[in-house]
Amino acid sequence: VRGKVKNTAVGYVRVSTDDQADSGLSISHQETRIRAYCEAHGLELIAVVSDEGVSAGKPFADRRGGAEVLGMIAAGTVHHVVA
Repeated sequence: VRGKVKNTAVGYVRVSTDDQADSGLSISHQETRIRAYCEAHGLELIAVVSDEGVSAGKPFADRRGGAEVLGMIAAGTVHHVVA
């Protein structure tokens, strides 16, 4: 991207099990860290997209949240993904 820095970002969080949701890997913990990262790096966080109970083995594009993130990238709404 020439001449203009694109600083918009989407956050992506995922857990595959209830145990992970209850541990330090919880959705809320991941979101807190993503928000802190974006703030520290001057990124405007447009949205945080979540896939709960989805295996990492499932292709990203086949996940509801993954498809949403890819759609935001394709539309030019965001230029960074923070996961």
